[in-house]
Amino acid sequence: MGFSLSFLQDIGCGRRLTELDIGVIRPSSFRLRTEIPEQELTALSKSIAGCGVIQPPLVRRSKDGYELICGERRLRAAEIAGLTSIPCVVADLDDKQAALAALTENLQRRDLSCFEQAEAYREIMRRFGMTQSALAVTLGISQPAVGNKLRLLALPPELRDKLTKAGLSERHARALLTAEPDLREPLLERTIKGSLTAEQLESLIADGIREQKRRRSYRRRAAALSDVRLFFNTVEHAVEVMRLSGVAAETERRESGGYIEYVIRIPEKK
Repeated sequence: MGFSLSFLQDIGCGRRLTELDIGVIRPSSFRLRTEIPEQELTALSKSIAGCGVIQPPLVRRSKDGYELICGERRLRAAEIAGLTSIPCVVADLDDKQAALAALTENLQRRDLSCFEQAEAYREIMRRFGMTQSALAVTLGISQPAVGNKLRLLALPPELRDKLTKAGLSERHARALLTAEPDLREPLLERTIKGSLTAEQLESLIADGIREQKRRRSYRRRAAALSDVRLFFNTVEHAVEVMRLSGVAAETERRESGGYIEYVIRIPEKK
């Protein structure tokens, strides 16, 4: 069990390989994977039935037996294969060590979706009062990598669920974050229906942003023109008042070179 044993050695935990009855192993209190596809379990159970458990799950002692830390898929597949016991690595871990061991092994094995990773980061930080920087150092990644992953949680749960079920990538999710919130669901539906790549979705969103800027520009220009018309009406009204009072005022309006020139001529008194 390459990575887990290495991790345990790094943190100095006692560990041993033991055959345990599956019935004495309870689920992890820090469960990372929310769903395991049935086809994965079926394929793994066939492998276990033929070759046995090559990579033992990681567990720790609990009050009522043993708590699973890593290897939920292997444990469930072993049950499906008809095994009543399974070899396990038993380690002395506190809550923080157990949570980090579960996260690091799943990251190494790429067993987690991008959203499950983000939720695991957030939960570890919340539960153990860790900063993004501290978690990054522990996992051996950069702080921006942790921050970027956590930003994925800005997407509503229902959109995250649709992304995951559609088998879309983390790049798809990041692209949706750049879109206006009220446009994200329609864009996602269009992506799924049209089987759009992440690059195509990014281009679609970029085109929409450019169109929004163009429309905002038109609205600003229209507002400005409205203000100019109001100004001209005010001036024309003032000139008309002068004419009614006997002043022979004249006006002239010219437009050229992107400018409007408005001239008022009032005769001097003799």
